Amino acid sequence: MVGLESPDGTVLPPGAHAVERRGTDKRSIGFVTTSHFSPNLNRPIALALVENGAERMGETVELQHLGQRLTARIAPACAFDPEGGRLHA
Repeated sequence: MVGLESPDGTVLPPGAHAVERRGTDKRSIGFVTTSHFSPNLNRPIALALVENGAERMGETVELQHLGQRLTARIAPACAFDPEGGRLHA
């Protein structure tokens, strides 16, 4: 499970597949499980299951959904308060 960041601020469509291209072939390496606009962060956030996701931090992946092609950057799954400071307030 990883986070995804949209470079243009688009809310990514749930169910979109992350694809990997090799020449003319492509294969799914994962999919967006949930995606919403975060009022706390004032930007969209998304979670995805991506093959070897933890090893791909910072990598840009191509997403495909209903004929649409998008890109996203793989990010940590925790987008808000990753240090846990609010837990100990």
